[in-house]
Amino acid sequence: MPGTPAPRLIFLLSLPRAGSTLLQRVLGGHPEVATSPEPWALLPMLSARVRGAGSAVYDHGTAVTAIEQFVDDEAWASATRAAGDALYVSAANGKRWFLDKTPRYALFAERLIEAYPDAAYVILWRNPLAVLASIFHTWGKDPLGIERHRVDLYDGLLGLLAAKRRLEGHGSAVEVRYEDLVSSPEQHARRVCDAIGLEFGTDMIGAVGGRRLEGAVGDPTGQREFSEVDASPVERWPERLCNPYRRAFAREYLSWLDAPRDDGESALETMGYDVLELEQKLGAAPGGWSKWGGDRARASRGRRELRARDALYEREAER
Repeated sequence: MPGTPAPRLIFLLSLPRAGSTLLQRVLGGHPEVATSPEPWALLPMLSARVRGAGSAVYDHGTAVTAIEQFVDDEAWASATRAAGDALYVSAANGKRWFLDKTPRYALFAERLIEAYPDAAYVILWRNPLAVLASIFHTWGKDPLGIERHRVDLYDGLLGLLAAKRRLEGHGSAVEVRYEDLVSSPEQHARRVCDAIGLEFGTDMIGAVGGRRLEGAVGDPTGQREFSEVDASPVERWPERLCNPYRRAFAREYLSWLDAPRDDGESALETMGYDVLELEQKLGAAPGGWSKWGGDRARASRGRRELRARDALYEREAER
């Protein structure tokens, strides 16, 4: 509606399968917070100046060149904010806050922060091997297998690390670990609310089971009801790495996560996880060959199709 002020924005940044739907349900329990399962609304604007970010009938690479010549980064960030504000006003339906939980914003997190420097930000971490195991469990029958989600596991995580650095000293930004949230939900939900300036109410935790988030896109579990905050998934991940292919993928990923980065810390250290503990639990994962054949076949197909896609992106980027 013209003249309606834009709502105060909360961006919940995380990898997929990291528990963001649970935290979204908690924060969305505040009477003045509107939310939607996963808007994805800003992705076209955030990616429009990123070479190799996509393919389109109009040629994304050429569009990037044209937009770069047309306006600078600051003007594009302002345009992104203006477009987003119009959408958020409509989606908030008169509420003072809007919570946008779109995991793939992690891929463009720094550009998001440039567009919305005054928004509130919540970075949600989860044991990355648990994220991997949950992706296998939830989307294991995806025709492209785990390969479709490499971009989240690697580039998405790098985006979250960059967002953490960018948000240091920000007045309305906070980090929380999924494991802490489900073990002490009231304590950590209150801490998140205090950091972003939202008044916490105990019913935000107590009534979480009755809140459903219906939508065609997003966490499939978001469309089911839960009676309460459940801590049992925290230790379930090793059993889901149920064959040699999955365990080998997990070891490769863990090695990457443990490698020192430019600041001398590994991704695991920055996130607050211990590599030795994860190695021990991974080593104790049950053996077996369950789902092995399907995993390998889908991964092979996924690699072929994604290589072809990446080659297309590279050709576009060179134009």
